[in-house]
Amino acid sequence: MNKPLPTLMPALYSHRLADIQVVAKEHGYAIAVHGSMQRDLDLVAIPWTETASPDGVLVTALAERLEINFDSLEEKPHSRKAVTFLMGGACFMDLSIMPRMPEQTKAEYDAEYEIEDVEEAAEGLAAVAD
Repeated sequence: MNKPLPTLMPALYSHRLADIQVVAKEHGYAIAVHGSMQRDLDLVAIPWTETASPDGVLVTALAERLEINFDSLEEKPHSRKAVTFLMGGACFMDLSIMPRMPEQTKAEYDAEYEIEDVEEAAEGLAAVAD
C-alpha cells in the first residue's frame, strides 16, 4: 500500500505558534488553530479583551515579531478580515481576524441581555435542569 509520506509542515508551524500566541495576547487576542497544518497554517484571531488592538496593528506586530511579509487585509463574511503571511519557501499562514465589538453595540448588547440578579439566574438554570 502506498501511503503518502508524512509532512514536516505541522512541526514547522507548531514551532512558530508560540510566538504568534504571545503577540496576539499582547494585543488582546486569543488564537485558535483552524485546519490540519498539512499545507498551510490556518488561524483565527478572536478579540479577547476590552482593549484589543485594531486588526491592522495586530497584523503588523505579527509580521515584525516573526520577520515575515504579508498580503493586504481582505474583507470576509461577518465583518471578518483575512490576511496571508508569507513565511518563506512553501510555508504560509492564513489569519482570519474576528471583528472587535464597537462600544455602542457592546452597550446595547449588555443592556439587552443584562441579568440583574445572578443568584436568581442560577436558580432559574437549576430549575430548568431538574
